[in-house]
Amino acid sequence: MSTIDFINLLKEVQKFQSDPKVIASMNKLLDKVTQDTSKATLQEIYNILNEAPKPDQLKLLSAEALKYAETRSGTLIQGIDETTSERFRELFASALEEGMSAQQFADSLNESGIFDEDRALLIARTETAFAHNEAALLSYQNSEGVVVGKEWLVANDACEICLSIDPSSIPLDAMFQSENGDEYLSPPAHPNCRCTTTATLDIPFEAKSESVELQKAETYKPTEAMAEEAKRALKWKAEGRAGGTRVGLARANQLAKRENLSESTVKRMFSFFSRHEVDKRGKGFSPDEEGYPSKGRVAWALWGGDAGYSWSRRIVESIKEKG
Repeated sequence: MSTIDFINLLKEVQKFQSDPKVIASMNKLLDKVTQDTSKATLQEIYNILNEAPKPDQLKLLSAEALKYAETRSGTLIQGIDETTSERFRELFASALEEGMSAQQFADSLNESGIFDEDRALLIARTETAFAHNEAALLSYQNSEGVVVGKEWLVANDACEICLSIDPSSIPLDAMFQSENGDEYLSPPAHPNCRCTTTATLDIPFEAKSESVELQKAETYKPTEAMAEEAKRALKWKAEGRAGGTRVGLARANQLAKRENLSESTVKRMFSFFSRHEVDKRGKGFSPDEEGYPSKGRVAWALWGGDAGYSWSRRIVESIKEKG
């Protein structure tokens, strides 16, 4: 295959990927996903208040969702275009070096997986995840102060990249950071990533949310060991020790009083412990180490410590078994 043949082939690929119909179809899909998710998420937030979102909020969400879809679909097409072009160049260089025929080069392209169904599915899943999480952020930003932050929820099959991301609640416009310094406004962190975000509610709304759910479903009473650990954490905080968040403080007060907790709160506790177990390897986590109690140790205690971890894991596993 000559250089001219290659260039013509590449142009055909680029022409297809830049086809307005392709971009329009992707734009339509992303817009629908973003619109539906953002409105549903905002409605869930306002269910806490037993109110409905204001028409102006929904109208603004629709406009922002459409803007995101238009921007993202164009960027995605360009990104695929550049990635494909680069891979084409690599394969073509190898074909020249090895003296491949046109048919051999065609076979090489087929085996590369550039255009196969698996790659298309991977792109679709990843872009849908982008749209869902962008939609959640849009709803948080339009909650008029009900949502004050966001948290990274790792998927059950999370990879090392996602597990290294600090899941602590951060401001809505802040970036999540991984151990290697990479930053993400929200999931996904990589292709096929199934992680999501959850909202950090202002404390009064958090308490109201808990109250509403406690009236609807089965509740769970913290153990005495969890209460003692929470009291220890509150004492540390009173002494000025660093560690934990406002949500952690609220949780510690609940545990110290052994207040009944809802299913969603127990699941959040288990999620917290699962992500922060790595903190136990940090300096100052154990009493015999310098710097005790570390920030991680204080945060761990606010959520009930080891007793809270085993308790929440047991309940979550029981819920899963019940289906």
